[in-house]
Amino acid sequence: MAKINVNDLRPGMVFQEKGVHFRVLTTEHTKMGRQAAFLVAKVRRLDSGSTTFRRFNGGERVERCHFETVPVLLLFRQGDLFTVMNEKTFDQQEVHLDRVSGVEWLLENEAAVLTLLDGVAVDLGPPPHVVRNVIEAPTAVKGNTATGATKGVVLVGGIEVQAPLFISEGQNIKVDTRTGTYVERA
Repeated sequence: MAKINVNDLRPGMVFQEKGVHFRVLTTEHTKMGRQAAFLVAKVRRLDSGSTTFRRFNGGERVERCHFETVPVLLLFRQGDLFTVMNEKTFDQQEVHLDRVSGVEWLLENEAAVLTLLDGVAVDLGPPPHVVRNVIEAPTAVKGNTATGATKGVVLVGGIEVQAPLFISEGQNIKVDTRTGTYVERA
């Protein structure tokens, strides 16, 4: 495993520290007054699924882990277990809720991404972008639209996102699952 500078950590990366594997969820570089710069990362422990914030001093190094991401199909959810199927080999695998991120974006019979570390499933999540149908959209009110005005719309699955005023009920939109933001009409 190669050591990397913590300033190079990005969301989605996996690193190891003191024998524990972490997946980076978010990062924020901070500098206060005369203090040295530091990085605050929101990370998920891959063994327990718990999330925490880690503070790293600038220039610190961690071991980057190599992992494999496999496109899968989410067949169904039964309680806390998600059953997925590898789309190439047709192998099925169960993943516990503790190892699932972005649950609100996962729908049955849709694509998902399974992360394997040394052949063991450590994370199941949605693809970076999904297409969802708008089931609730308030009508746009003309007026304050000189700049990119938005409104809250509800998508299949009960997720609310901000979308442009021209989006109406029944349309499909593409959404970035990492940030929960509108991308474009689909």
